[in-house]
Amino acid sequence: MTENPVLNDTPDRHSGQTVQRAEKILDHLYDALDGAADALEASNELDASVKKRIDEMRSMQVLLLKEGDKLNDLSRKLNGAAGGQALDLDGARAEIECRLACLRGAAGGSGVS
Repeated sequence: MTENPVLNDTPDRHSGQTVQRAEKILDHLYDALDGAADALEASNELDASVKKRIDEMRSMQVLLLKEGDKLNDLSRKLNGAAGGQALDLDGARAEIECRLACLRGAAGGSGVS
């Protein structure tokens, strides 16, 4: 069985760098999906297949946010803040972004910014 090197919770000297790289990749993917979905939504040709692709992109954004939460948990664990002592502003931001993405998906992408 192979292990996922990004989400492997065995601390080593490279774990912090790995988490930072993974966060950067997740942020880049989220932004790319957001830009692509926004561009499609702005086009005048919103047939059923385009709307389906937009919904898929928004669903993928929610998945990315959830993976980001897992990464934040791992990062806290690696940094010794797993006891819940630290104020998690990044986690709160991620939760808000996740909920907004869900609202955008439910509203068809309009009305929530």
